[in-house]
Amino acid sequence: MLHLALNKIYIPSRNPYWKGDYMPVVGFGLTKITAEKTSPARGKVDIKNNVSIKDVLPADISLGKEKNNAAKFLFEFSSSYEPKVGKISLEGEILFMDDSTKIKEHLDAWKKDKRVAQEVMPAILNTVFSKCHIQALIISQEVNLPSPIPMPKIGISRPAAAPAPPAKKAK
Repeated sequence: MLHLALNKIYIPSRNPYWKGDYMPVVGFGLTKITAEKTSPARGKVDIKNNVSIKDVLPADISLGKEKNNAAKFLFEFSSSYEPKVGKISLEGEILFMDDSTKIKEHLDAWKKDKRVAQEVMPAILNTVFSKCHIQALIISQEVNLPSPIPMPKIGISRPAAAPAPPAKKAK
């Protein structure tokens, strides 16, 4: 079993999935990595990747002399290998910046219903999937599990046989 506890190191986000005027995902950090291989992979292995939001907390970000409101989304990413071959789990947090009224709306919606607004979810989930899939791929190699994402396969094709020449007609 591989288990790492990480300090909260933030990686500036370059989120290609956000199409707005600004980039609301301003930080990404992993806080816990767990990988376990329970048995050898035999036959067909079904791999399920999942992301769940565990909590949404207020956060303040200082940019220059200004303090800006942000929301910290705590998440868990998991790759489960069935039938009971292994599991990779990554926990972390995303810093999401927006104007203070929208941040308050996100925090209130989470407190009330444990839901995240639909306009925010693509930026959050796409960031988690793009960063965590890469880490899960690296970790899967370390513990000898199949890749959690399909890898391209290259095949060799043989040139098609030339068509037979037309038969000559007898006179």
